[in-house]
Amino acid sequence: MDLISSCLCAATTFRDFERNGLRVRECQSCGALHQHVEMSLDQYADWYRRQYHDGHYTHSFAHDRNVARKRLDAYRIPAGARLLDVGCANGAFVVEACERGLDAFGQDLADDASMVPERTYSAALEAIHFPADHFDVVTIHDVLEHVPDPVKFLLEVRRILKQGGRLLLDFPAFEEPEGRHHWKEVEHLWLLGIDALVELLSATGFTCEAAGHPIPGKWLLDCRAPRESRTTVILPPGIGDCYWSLVKLQGLMAARGWGAVVDVWVEEARDRNRAADFVRLAPFVSYQGTVSQTGSRPAFHEAYRTDGRAVIPNVCGRDYLVAFNGALGAGRSLSDVEPDAKADWRYPMFRSLAQVEAEREYRERFGEYVVAFFVDGGFYHKWTAHFGRDEIRKLFETLSADRTVVVMGAGWDQGGISSRAGGPVVDLSGKTNIDQMLGLLRGASGIVGFPAGNTIVGAALGTPTVMLYHNHFDRRFWLNTVPPSVVGSSYAALDVSKVGVPDVVKALDAMLAVRCAA
Repeated sequence: MDLISSCLCAATTFRDFERNGLRVRECQSCGALHQHVEMSLDQYADWYRRQYHDGHYTHSFAHDRNVARKRLDAYRIPAGARLLDVGCANGAFVVEACERGLDAFGQDLADDASMVPERTYSAALEAIHFPADHFDVVTIHDVLEHVPDPVKFLLEVRRILKQGGRLLLDFPAFEEPEGRHHWKEVEHLWLLGIDALVELLSATGFTCEAAGHPIPGKWLLDCRAPRESRTTVILPPGIGDCYWSLVKLQGLMAARGWGAVVDVWVEEARDRNRAADFVRLAPFVSYQGTVSQTGSRPAFHEAYRTDGRAVIPNVCGRDYLVAFNGALGAGRSLSDVEPDAKADWRYPMFRSLAQVEAEREYRERFGEYVVAFFVDGGFYHKWTAHFGRDEIRKLFETLSADRTVVVMGAGWDQGGISSRAGGPVVDLSGKTNIDQMLGLLRGASGIVGFPAGNTIVGAALGTPTVMLYHNHFDRRFWLNTVPPSVVGSSYAALDVSKVGVPDVVKALDAMLAVRCAA
């Protein structure tokens, strides 16, 4: 199996020859050179990890800090900039950048490479799902030549860089006499000259502003990400509302060819900052800010006068504008707007290092725990008329017999019902930010409660969830919150007017048994 089956230009016909002891292929269309390596992608990844652990790509930390100092002296990056060092290895560059006042992070495939794990994402770049427009600067040292698909890789770099953001890329000068030692078997896949490298960057949207040889035998390219016009959408307030709009928006984007990222605004509400922080975690949107529900919406007023609509019902069945060319309306679903659109209810979501740390801390603090969400404000009085304080207290007492019950949600959401209901609980309502909330949901053995952002997102994360719905809304909606394949295994929707505490506990325990068996 050929590791590289198509060229950067997508051509698939090559001329094979040997140069400097390597099996080389030249693209018959664009002339780009790459090594002919017969491995699968998994085999290459394993080979790369073995090479790393055998010390082929490692130097002393002190040596790498010295190199990092020289690079940062040349880069002149302003303090406070958010930076990602792709392929950070032992993290020396990240450490030096942080000491100079940068908000620096690293990424590396090796999960035990970095000396600064609290600042390092250990996964393939595309698998991390960083937010769009997240970094001011991305640095790539001794990496791109190893990547089987540089086009896909650079498009991901472009997505996570702010518009007009800076890319600093060094690359072996294969065509220069000083770069002859970079012709290494298997290790360096792409043997590009400077013209082909600049063309690759241009094809993926970057502008090369400068190129030079600060290190003999290597090119350093200083590039800028493009500033591009995007489709603009407005999302409803509230985490649950935003979540479902994002699920369906992703399908709409694909069906309408809106590109990899759209700009989003969120309508203001009491808990607007929390919803905004949640929206930022979707890799296919770029959060722009909040807009008033009653005041003017800058740059959006013309959208309300157009006939073309792209309206998506939110979690409570109300319709919200979600497209720049749409208007508020009724009775329109995703299939009405775009019959061929497909929505992924578990869309990729950025899992920050802060979320990972929060999950670890909560598990250490609480052991096995269940997250609970119960509210008696607003229309939730319809729920508490059937499942009120007495039932909630009994539920807490039953669940806490062999686990910790943790109450969460914004303070205004809870309305104090959980604390007034009594029972052995840990009350974190109003005490978690978005990273802590998601860490808490991921670490829980289960979630129980009324429909809200916490329970909806928890179910999407795969945590066994029992949601108590009310026939005030269409019953089918609560069952359709997730695909039928997970109902009974990681999700249960129970009619609050027809069940009691034993039914809730039974449904949760049944899903936990399925998880343990798996």
